[in-house]
Amino acid sequence: MTLYIYGEAHFQPESVKFIHEEIERIRPHVLVHELLNDAVLSYRDVKAQLAKCDGSDWCDPDVNRDVFQLAAKLKIPLIGCDLSHAQLEANKAFPLAEQFAQREKRMLEVMRIVPNTRFARVVVVVGDIHLRTKPNKDLGEPSVIAQAIKNKSLKADVVRCRPEWREAE
Repeated sequence: MTLYIYGEAHFQPESVKFIHEEIERIRPHVLVHELLNDAVLSYRDVKAQLAKCDGSDWCDPDVNRDVFQLAAKLKIPLIGCDLSHAQLEANKAFPLAEQFAQREKRMLEVMRIVPNTRFARVVVVVGDIHLRTKPNKDLGEPSVIAQAIKNKSLKADVVRCRPEWREAE
């Protein structure tokens, strides 16, 4: 199993384009993406969501339609690695550092589970801020994802985060 993790500057066209090109080159068996919340969608589900992408379900034209289009093009399933909509809403009651800690814990859990499935090549895309390696005054300690990669408790074969797009160290 090969695990690729990309830090994306969400909604910055050059970052999104670069990562989509990488994904097309890699041709993963599944795409795990932060902008899908906690969705687990087969290729059939991806096509159905894309056909009615209006923001009333998983596919939102302003947030993640491009992710659905890419999955449809590659004929692969999609898995979300963030909290559910309801959990994100409840999470807003906490300080920002706590919000990020909860979200990154969920992302790391998914990154540890997915490689143990039948998929031989997995690409994970999270906001580059979730791969921060240094403490941040607003977000707290380095992310648990970056720590897990560093201490090798998460075996990632490739981790890419372009410095010019980074939101945080």
